[in-house]
Amino acid sequence: MPSAVPAADKIFYTTGRLTSEIRWVGLWPVALREDLWHALVDEDLRKIELWTARHGNAAADWSAEPVDPFFNVNTPEDAA
Repeated sequence: MPSAVPAADKIFYTTGRLTSEIRWVGLWPVALREDLWHALVDEDLRKIELWTARHGNAAADWSAEPVDPFFNVNTPEDAA
């Protein structure tokens, strides 16, 4: 779980130990759906950082202890 719960009117995203494979894990209010649609379809915006910068946002870090919440299991060996 994140170390802090963001305000309901803010865009929430992870920070910290993100890799090139995990750039963003986000949660934003449903009320922003039309603005997101407009940015993606009408503006052809492809960088989430540019869209989130338009709105208030809050960052949260997830602890990788005792279990990494972003651990990617692809093989039986990964799960061992």
